[in-house]
Amino acid sequence: MKRSFQFILFLIIVILSACNDDVRYDYGNFRMDFVTVLSPEEGIRFLRDDGIILLSETANDADNKYLVTGKRILLRYIPGEQISQTELSAKIQSMTFIPEGDITFVSQKEQTESFGNDPIYIISLWPGGGYLNLRYKIEQNNDKHQFALLYIQENQASPDTIFLELRHKADSDNPGYLSKGYAAFSLQKIQDKIPEAKAIKTRCPAPRRKRVFSSTTRYIP
Repeated sequence: MKRSFQFILFLIIVILSACNDDVRYDYGNFRMDFVTVLSPEEGIRFLRDDGIILLSETANDADNKYLVTGKRILLRYIPGEQISQTELSAKIQSMTFIPEGDITFVSQKEQTESFGNDPIYIISLWPGGGYLNLRYKIEQNNDKHQFALLYIQENQASPDTIFLELRHKADSDNPGYLSKGYAAFSLQKIQDKIPEAKAIKTRCPAPRRKRVFSSTTRYIP
């Protein structure tokens, strides 16, 4: 009986070892970057914020009809061969389209209330690719939420700093579960102010939760 038990145990160990040998998770040099879609008519290409152009290895990696020039995308891919100093082949794994917006100029502080003042939890905020990129969490149930990045003239107290205010509007959506998301705001409207500035400071007030987020970051063109 003892020998039978030992033999069965031995078989189990051998089977488990064989299964482990067959399971391989090798994704290579996997990367995830914010990129901008380049003209799809010339092939599936994406511009990384560091200036590197990614060329899809196969035409089936993405459907051209969904790729619009200038669109921001969170791209998951495996880098391939170096084609030139500024070009790199890539095997596309998946992509997420990033909601985009422009900076809104507001002249009076009283007008900011119409943009909402609901809680938003900032995971990261950084400039790149001509955008101010945002990764966040919000309490969301079913309805769509709105975001606005405001340039309030009265807040511009220092010539070497651009002060922005991020607003979140939940409308009639009831608090639900924490939902992660991304957004990108074009810096084009304040492009003329950037050369004189040393930093961009973004503030996100949420008085209902008595929570204020403030972030200072240097501009990266």
